[in-house]
Amino acid sequence: MYSRETRVLLRHYLEQGVGKAELARRFGVSRRTVYHWIETEQLDRDLDDAVVTYTPRPPVVRKLDAYRGIIQERLQSFPRLTAERIFEEIRAAGYAGGYTQIKEYVRQIRPRPIEEAVRRFETPPGFQGQVDYATFNLPWGRRYALVVVLGYSRLLWLRFFPRQTMQALFGHRLFTVLVFDAQQRLLKRVYSNSPEVSPVGGAKRVGDSPWARQTLLEGRFHVGSTRADLKSVFSEYERLWAHGCESVLNVPVRADGVTIATLNLLGKAHQYDGCDLVLARLFAQLLAQPLARILRQEAFDAPPAGVLDTV
Repeated sequence: MYSRETRVLLRHYLEQGVGKAELARRFGVSRRTVYHWIETEQLDRDLDDAVVTYTPRPPVVRKLDAYRGIIQERLQSFPRLTAERIFEEIRAAGYAGGYTQIKEYVRQIRPRPIEEAVRRFETPPGFQGQVDYATFNLPWGRRYALVVVLGYSRLLWLRFFPRQTMQALFGHRLFTVLVFDAQQRLLKRVYSNSPEVSPVGGAKRVGDSPWARQTLLEGRFHVGSTRADLKSVFSEYERLWAHGCESVLNVPVRADGVTIATLNLLGKAHQYDGCDLVLARLFAQLLAQPLARILRQEAFDAPPAGVLDTV
């Protein structure tokens, strides 16, 4: 649409002898538009404030028109039907046009499934977290960043380590995981990095020792720094000493306020003095759900009294 002023100027310049191509360039319109205004005498009529408008073009008859109903019906019955298949079907019915028209028309009218609303994944506190290692090539060598993001608070924790192992995080000679059946007061070993020292499947009876009250009932860490500390807790202390274990870190794994398992790291003397207990607690809680499933699946057949060691 062009204003009254534009048409006045065009007629003025035409009367001055300015060429139509030059006018089209000056006013930013096509030469065809200028010729159309002249041929339809739009520049010769009485000029008013009305805006020049154009009527819609008459519809063009297309070869596809006679088959639109067929295509619509087929797509209503089979929304995933391809344009190639529809093209073959209507060509067999007499369609003489090309494939491109069919493809564009099918794309326009194909029924689209209603998109489901996106539901944000939410978890309660202490239930879920994401742990990843990222590799960095630094001037002094390759390092691995341990990245932890808590699911509820989105708290981000990061620290660099030389390797991607539990050994790199805390260090250990022996690492075991025991699940705790509070009803039968039994501990059962479900993982060991040294089965020849602490075999998987081994069990212990839980007594009323300070270690049991602190670690299992109260859910607090136990750090033993010397051989004497190991001897006060473990009946198999001589075998542990022979394996090079002289200190221990016991990390309780809690679910719903109850201890369900312990992570047990044993290493050289004083190895766990001042260790990062927050990191240890974080890893313990990330293992809470899988260890709870293991606890439900494990069979705790109570052995005769006196057969098991007691802690």
